[in-house]
Amino acid sequence: MRNATKSPIGSQSIEGVLRAVDLDRGKIVIRDQHAKYNVEGVDDTVDDVIGSMFNRQVVVLADARSPTKFLYKTISVSGNKDSDADKATLFDLRT
Repeated sequence: MRNATKSPIGSQSIEGVLRAVDLDRGKIVIRDQHAKYNVEGVDDTVDDVIGSMFNRQVVVLADARSPTKFLYKTISVSGNKDSDADKATLFDLRT
């Protein structure tokens, strides 16, 4: 019988716009110009922190479970919060 939980592929830094937050399910979604990344394992303790990061450029450190699914470790606002990539990603999502 296989273990139901996949082991991590490795740690990865994801930079993109924080587009969705579902703390009831412990998930956030990060978008960049090329892909959408689902990050799981977010607990309620980051609720106050994540609220101010919504629709802003962030950097998430996570363990990769697949090319688009990750297990949360940390999140921070990107030092380049007004980058062209941020504006382009927001524009792409509105069209």
